[in-house]
Amino acid sequence: MGKAAAIYAEALYGLAEEVKKENDWKEQLEALNTLWRETPEILRFFARTQVSKQDKKTVLKESLGANVDATIVNTLCLLVDKDRMALFPDMIEEYRHHYNRIHNIAEGIVYSVYPLDKTQLQNLSRDFSERRKQTVELTNRIDPTLISGIKVSLENTIIDGSMKARIANLKQELVKGSR
Repeated sequence: MGKAAAIYAEALYGLAEEVKKENDWKEQLEALNTLWRETPEILRFFARTQVSKQDKKTVLKESLGANVDATIVNTLCLLVDKDRMALFPDMIEEYRHHYNRIHNIAEGIVYSVYPLDKTQLQNLSRDFSERRKQTVELTNRIDPTLISGIKVSLENTIIDGSMKARIANLKQELVKGSR
């Protein structure tokens, strides 16, 4: 992620702090990020030079105005004016990282062969939160190569309880034993 995205994100976070809406804006930005990811045509639309900046800003205001805080919409309009709309997904990530640093939240990924249900993910998050004495937010990603079990990547730590890791460890032990 680039420095420009971080600068925009920190400026937006500063505005959110002033009006005590850091979490509300985080949720709105994450909803927009989901929309952007699921609808790649949106970024393509904003990248088109054939569409005027004014038309792009009108689309933003009319489509988001009722559901998204005006400051976020204005930030998007600023990105349009500066031809920086491509930074928006990275800016959202930077905002979330900044928010998490300030609120002592660690983010992690749980890899599993099959999707974990909401309760399983919440239980894992709670367990890691208790161990680390900080809030831990986990997301689930599917990795069929694990065979079974889970692998957790949390900041700079990997906890691998997968069958794949167990087989690799067993293989190492067998190789050591045969020497």
